[in-house]
Amino acid sequence: MRRIEIDFHNGRTRRNRAVGWLLLAIGLLIGIGLVNQHNKLQVEQQRIKMSLAQQDERQQKLSSNADARGLEPQLQGAVVVIEQLSFPWDKLFHALESSMSEDVALLSVMPDVKGATITLNVEARDWSAMQDYIRRLGEDKFFSDVHLVSHQIQSADPQRPVRFVLLCTWASSEAK
Repeated sequence: MRRIEIDFHNGRTRRNRAVGWLLLAIGLLIGIGLVNQHNKLQVEQQRIKMSLAQQDERQQKLSSNADARGLEPQLQGAVVVIEQLSFPWDKLFHALESSMSEDVALLSVMPDVKGATITLNVEARDWSAMQDYIRRLGEDKFFSDVHLVSHQIQSADPQRPVRFVLLCTWASSEAK
């Protein structure tokens, strides 16, 4: 059997040791620089926070006077929203659905709560279907008046349906 000789010590260890110490020194310098930069950033962050707090205080003082004047348009907007929400939508939809037939299609509903009117864009299969729909809407207790504003026969369509616009006024006792 042959003898194996392992030499763990070679001549380069001094040079490797010097490179290691050099890398350690460079790492320590970089670490110290990063800690220093971190401290500077924390001081800057505190300064910015204080500046923002002072600006916020000034803004609150200025806006407290402007808030009283600025609330009026917001209150008026809130009144409009409350009027829209207090509108009897379920009664309107029930009146519209109960007046529908298979010969009529409701295209759009545009309520004007302040004016107590509703504009309906409707399409009917023919002239008699349009008249029946207007009659049924007029008989519903939700509406006090139903008026035909305009109508037009769709000549481009082979079935020639009638598109019409109705202006309906709802009964105020039913609407509240």
